Amino acid sequence: MKEYIIIIGTGSYVIDDQFGNGVVLRSVNQWNNDHNKHIILFYRSKAKLNQLKLKIQKIDLKNEIEFVPIDKLDYIIAEYKIFASFICVPDRVHFEYANKMISNNIKTWIVKPVTDNLKEALILKKKSKE
Repeated sequence: MKEYIIIIGTGSYVIDDQFGNGVVLRSVNQWNNDHNKHIILFYRSKAKLNQLKLKIQKIDLKNEIEFVPIDKLDYIIAEYKIFASFICVPDRVHFEYANKMISNNIKTWIVKPVTDNLKEALILKKKSKE
């Protein structure tokens, strides 16, 4: 069965930061050269999808990227074997996505800070230990 790495978010940490191609996509791509996982990049705005694809084309990726709208996330979690997830969205929604991943026993990496408040961070910490 195929295993997937999912990346939620398309901002500077993922695609383009001050050092060039975003650290998340660049790192996942490099690691994946030896691990053969399928990469799904979730996006929010269909209007910006073409612009997103153009940015990705400029990055020298060895792995194919599948673009999926964020409203398909629950389906992907239920139907696909997810190896790991990367949460790279604005801080205020870290908890929403991280909680979903951790609740489904999916290894999760979260761009700092973990959440924008201590209460949610402690909930995630507790869940991750269960």
